[in-house]
Amino acid sequence: MLTGRWLSPVAASGIRLAFQPGHGRAAVAVRPAIVGMAAALAAVLAALVFGSSVSHVVGDPAVAGWDWDVTVGNPHSADVYSQAVPRLRADRFVSGFTVTAMGDAVLDGRDDVTIVGLQNVTGHVVPPVLAGRLPSAPDEIALGGRELRALGKSIGDTVAAHGPDGPVALHITGEVVLSPEITNEQTQLGSGGVMTLGGADALSGSMPPRNVFLVALRKPVRPVAMASLKRQFPGSVLSSIPPPEVRDLSGVSGLPLVLAFVLMVLASGIIAHTLLTSVRRRRRELAVLKTLGFVTRQVRATVAWQATALVGVGLIVGVPLGLLAGRWAWILFAGQVAIVPAPVVSPLTLLAVPAVLLLANAIAAIPARAAGRTQPAVILRTE
Repeated sequence: MLTGRWLSPVAASGIRLAFQPGHGRAAVAVRPAIVGMAAALAAVLAALVFGSSVSHVVGDPAVAGWDWDVTVGNPHSADVYSQAVPRLRADRFVSGFTVTAMGDAVLDGRDDVTIVGLQNVTGHVVPPVLAGRLPSAPDEIALGGRELRALGKSIGDTVAAHGPDGPVALHITGEVVLSPEITNEQTQLGSGGVMTLGGADALSGSMPPRNVFLVALRKPVRPVAMASLKRQFPGSVLSSIPPPEVRDLSGVSGLPLVLAFVLMVLASGIIAHTLLTSVRRRRRELAVLKTLGFVTRQVRATVAWQATALVGVGLIVGVPLGLLAGRWAWILFAGQVAIVPAPVVSPLTLLAVPAVLLLANAIAAIPARAAGRTQPAVILRTE
């Protein structure tokens, strides 16, 4: 029994009404209602997790490959290595920087694959690696996720590159996220690849100009640090800019919230329909409760407990399923666009639990009022 020291008679009656389907004319589709609520709530949570993850991508440049504070230089200029490196070394606001040089390569017959050569000077300022590692030898390469799929390759495979003296076998060491912004958007997000600076030189047969530098600033980044760089490198200091693919995402970032609202309306409709049906078909049971001594306030509370129990089970099942589904959907999506798979569960998402319980009790107010008006003598005489 649920009564006794564990639950009051009112709570026990409400929970019993919530989970007992009843028979004949008093039957209520309890199980389908619970399944429907759990599914709707899971979909709401999944949409909220997906929406939070979209907002995170828009707000965190590192997810799309920009894992530094600024770039210095112009990918279309001449080689400025000898002028830029001493200045960056001497700048007290710079905590680390990497030299880059950009060129094109032919990989397995695939033309115009953008290759960025990297030389870490101080600190560890490199693009994010999704799997494997960055190349450390001239005959190694890390590729973007889309590039790997286009070539039909995996980490550990070799890819044939066209070098100045004929084919060159390159060992694929990892999957990297290369920000299109350091190539002046000449690459798509998830395409291209990186090599060591020496490897890129050897592959091109010449020395591509070293004209873009990935720069990390000492934390916290202060306006004076940016001003110092802009004085030394006028017109060539670039802060993070979301690549076109991320800018497109920002335009649809509100859609998951709209979907979550629609699904919440659906869940509310399920709750309301179940409670109204239950009150209408179980008038005899409510009349018996009044005959046993329940006053109007207790009958209303019984319906409130019924709503809380129904929604509680939906939350117990739906919340973990929704969080898992949202994470899985975002990781799958991130893999398709080749960005860092960083699903985000906003703390505000957890407010869905008390919010749904409050909503359920608010919805229960109308059927509870109807239940409270039950007249035992009339109901028991006619049924």
